[in-house]
Amino acid sequence: MVLQQDQPVHIWGKAERGEVVTVRLLNQVQTVVADEAGHWEVWLKPVKKSAKPVSMTVTGNGIGGGVRAGAKNGPNTVVVKNILVGEVWLAAGQSNMEYSVRLSHNAEQEIAQANYPKLRFFDAQRSFSDTAKTDIAGRWVLCSPETVAEMTATGYAFARGLHQHLNVPVGLIDASWGATRCEAWTPATVFEADPRLSFWTTKWEQHLRSFPRLQAAYLQQQDTWKAAAEKARLAG
Repeated sequence: MVLQQDQPVHIWGKAERGEVVTVRLLNQVQTVVADEAGHWEVWLKPVKKSAKPVSMTVTGNGIGGGVRAGAKNGPNTVVVKNILVGEVWLAAGQSNMEYSVRLSHNAEQEIAQANYPKLRFFDAQRSFSDTAKTDIAGRWVLCSPETVAEMTATGYAFARGLHQHLNVPVGLIDASWGATRCEAWTPATVFEADPRLSFWTTKWEQHLRSFPRLQAAYLQQQDTWKAAAEKARLAG
């Protein structure tokens, strides 16, 4: 993992309702109580750039008002290791950002020379949601000849250049998705706040209302096609 240098560090998660959660990073310690839904968050003070790996510890005291109903099962601790501090950037967009290193010019040479342990990629698994999400599947990987081939070529070139120019660790979050429209990357509040864009909100709501009907019609057409295809197959 890479954290953004010189910016407050936002850490959040879920625990039992009312559980006390303690976060430790470097010389900082913060404690918070999970809310009624079990959500908690803390803001740590900005941290300076560092290529020396550190660990962050998140501990719940094991007492909450949820399913454990006040019974103490012991602390629950999560330790995130090998954290660096430097620059963190988001690589998003369509197929031009998704285009991988293995398909790029001089790919074999680029892959062989991609030994940058201070450069980390977070490969966000694709998912979609009508509302903002607080969690996402994915994992951090170190940049190496074994991992770089499927990384975004544009993102890799940018992150490598930044790493070499600034001499700091770089984390790149790859959320690219070919053929996605810019509207899908824009918060709904942006459309709602601008009269010139508000028609997109109306259009989206219409799509949501019509989806069940259109899906049912599609499935019906699919069944009809499958039946016809099977009939044709049997007829030779």
